[in-house]
Amino acid sequence: MFERLSSGLRFLSRGTAIIAATQIVGANSNPALAFDAESRALWGASAMAEADYHRNNPCAQWTVDEQAVKKVIAWSGRTLAQLRASDDYREQREAIKGVVQQYGIDMACDAGGANFAVGDHDYGVLRHVGW
Repeated sequence: MFERLSSGLRFLSRGTAIIAATQIVGANSNPALAFDAESRALWGASAMAEADYHRNNPCAQWTVDEQAVKKVIAWSGRTLAQLRASDDYREQREAIKGVVQQYGIDMACDAGGANFAVGDHDYGVLRHVGW
């Protein structure tokens, strides 16, 4: 009986994934481009939240790279005001505050410095002082 239930759940999971993929493809003539634009905006908003937070709460071993900030804004396809007004920006700021509250500023700095590498490109906005 457990095997039959397990098999049925796997089928439902695959079916749900196929339906979701069909909806995405059917709803947009070029879903990859739409997803890419949304992803860039999300990454850009998160990067701006990191930069803004750490300008006001500096890291001992990390600094905000202002040239990288400009690059990320341009790459995102949004304005700085649009990025800051997004839910993604707000959620990232809250996440950073939560890490600081639970683990301290050093951990938040190290985590922020490790983020935002996409393929061969580094879209991070924090740079390690010693590197």
